[in-house]
Amino acid sequence: MLRESIARIGAWPIMREISARCRGCAGAATCGGRAVMERLEPRRHFSADLSAEDRDLQELIIRHEGMVLYVYPDSMGNPTVGVGFNLNSPGAREKLREAGLDYERVMRTWEMTRTRWLRSGRGLAQLRTDNAHNRLWRQFVHSAPPEQAIDEQQSRKLLAVTLGEAIADSRRLVRGFDQLDHGPQTAVVDMVFNLGAGGFSKFRRVIGDLDRRDLGSAARNMKDSRWARQTGRRAAEDAGRMREQPGEGRKGKW
Repeated sequence: MLRESIARIGAWPIMREISARCRGCAGAATCGGRAVMERLEPRRHFSADLSAEDRDLQELIIRHEGMVLYVYPDSMGNPTVGVGFNLNSPGAREKLREAGLDYERVMRTWEMTRTRWLRSGRGLAQLRTDNAHNRLWRQFVHSAPPEQAIDEQQSRKLLAVTLGEAIADSRRLVRGFDQLDHGPQTAVVDMVFNLGAGGFSKFRRVIGDLDRRDLGSAARNMKDSRWARQTGRRAAEDAGRMREQPGEGRKGKW
């Protein structure tokens, strides 16, 4: 188990150096091995076991997606709840059940919102939050706040379910994903969460850069994309995380 863990984080060269320095001495504290050992400390931020419960990853996604506790229409008109969860997506009912939520009860609140929307004299074609209709939706929410569908704890549970899928897709799409440090890992997962596995798979230059471990080039190619122009701060933060060196990353679940 120890050998596998050391190999997984790529620490064998440092471990061999410690062994060479400490051979025949009283211990790392007297031979300089401690200084070498401290070089492993930044790898506390290494997240080969990145999980859906990683607090930093969750906060990153929430910061970019927002958390809404009532059902609202996304830019395409799909009923959405929590942290960007599309209630029309395949398997939505099962995912809500996994998070301990009742799909029918959540959707009833959406039907109530739709009914009030129609009674206000607006059409269903306008029930969306794209640039052309977002102001209209905000006016509606201000005048007739939708009924709360879930609470924050339930929203985080649902986020953990969807993040688990995004992490699995990231591992599938990026060779050696588990050998990346925490910052680049979270950047990839955030992109997959936002774009979907199919959308992220089109970033061939970024994926190729990650395969070569050229993180600087990956960050530049992320920023030089239509996605970056559309998402602005999100892309800028993800590109910054892509460039993070061991020890600079935020702590996850430790």
